Amino acid sequence: YRRRTSFLSGLTVAQISEFSLILIALGVKNGHVGDTVLALITVVGLVTIALSTYMIMYAERMYPYLSRVLVLFEKRKLREHHEQAATYPIIIFGCNRIGFDFVQTLILEQKKFLVVDFDPVIIEELKEQGIACRYGDADDLEFLEALELGRVEMVVSTIPDLETNKLLAIQVRKVNQEAVLILTAHHIVDARALYNVGADYVIMPHFLGGQYASEMVVSHGISKSMFEKERDKHIAYLNEKEKRGQEHPVAEKYR
Repeated sequence: YRRRTSFLSGLTVAQISEFSLILIALGVKNGHVGDTVLALITVVGLVTIALSTYMIMYAERMYPYLSRVLVLFEKRKLREHHEQAATYPIIIFGCNRIGFDFVQTLILEQKKFLVVDFDPVIIEELKEQGIACRYGDADDLEFLEALELGRVEMVVSTIPDLETNKLLAIQVRKVNQEAVLILTAHHIVDARALYNVGADYVIMPHFLGGQYASEMVVSHGISKSMFEKERDKHIAYLNEKEKRGQEHPVAEKYR
């Protein structure tokens, strides 16, 4: 694994458990180790158990300060493979729900694009369809740097996490002021925050549905035949979503 994955997973197992104290106590009882070892293990256990919670909670903030040191422990072939990134004019982060719609549109428009996703199942599906994709985490600074964001023309993130989108926006704007940057948010305050860090447009799915429906009223009037066509298109769209195992996030939340 790359250094970020290794670091984050390593923090979760950095502490020793209380079971270690039982083993050492048994060793002392049988005369295999001295009381000094028992005292040392006890101190180490108390310190690591107390600190591990905070290290895990703030791992994302700690990593940027340690990443350049951790590169020493990363396999060279892994680094070289990671740094070989092709240049694509459009990069889509996340290919679930909204991202799927972008992919289908870009295919119809015959645009060259790259999909980045953290779900290995989605990556395998994209590869089977012959769609250019990369397995990666938008929170990984080294991964973002390898994508050569300074050359892209458009970046689309369908990831709803605020901190992830802010990091992505900052990295894009650091090297590219001209690229169109489209991000996603579920709350108004988050949308404002993303506009403040350089987003050109913020997708808010819950509002877009109502906006699209109202525009249909303007364009179709009260024509029943036109709405029947929209209904058939929507049913076909929902069937495709269901086939891919995609559900509305609110529905998933309250299951």
